[in-house]
Amino acid sequence: MERLKSYIKWIETKGVDGFDKDECLSYLNDALLAETRLRDYENAEVQSGMKCYENRDNFRERVHTIQVTFQSGEYKGRIAYTIGGNCFGADLLEFSAHNFDEDVIKGFVVNDCNFSWNDEYEMFSLELKNENGDTLLCGQEDENDLCRMVVALEIIDCKIVSSK
Repeated sequence: MERLKSYIKWIETKGVDGFDKDECLSYLNDALLAETRLRDYENAEVQSGMKCYENRDNFRERVHTIQVTFQSGEYKGRIAYTIGGNCFGADLLEFSAHNFDEDVIKGFVVNDCNFSWNDEYEMFSLELKNENGDTLLCGQEDENDLCRMVVALEIIDCKIVSSK
C-alpha cells in the first residue's frame, strides 16, 4: 500500500512521459482502494460459515454478503459483494459475470483477484495467486470459462436492515 501511495505522489509531482497523468492517477487510486478494501476485509471478523442465519421470515429487509472463490490449478482468488432485499439462500447464489458492471465491481467488498468485466467485448480478466504469491493472469472471451473457475459460492454474512 505504501508503494502505491509513493507512486501516486511521484506521478502527481512529475507525471509520466507518454501517458495521461489523470488516467495513471485514476488507475493507481483504484488499485489503492482495492488494496485497502482487501486489507479491511482480511482484518475483519467476517468468516465463512455464519453462526446464525435469520431466514424464517420475509418481513424484514436484509443485506447478504456473497463470496465467490475462483481457482485454476493451485491459483485462487475471490470476490465478495452485497445484495439487499428479502431473498434467501439459493435464490442469492447465482453467478453471472454479466451482473457485474464497472460500478458493481468498484463496490465489491473484496476483490483480491482484480476481477474486471468488459461489457463491450464480453471479456473478463482476473489475477489468481498461489500460496507463494505467484500470479496467474486469466482472461477469456467466454463467460463459461469464468464459470468453470468458480469453486465456491456462499453467503458469508447476513444483516437485518429493517422491519416492514
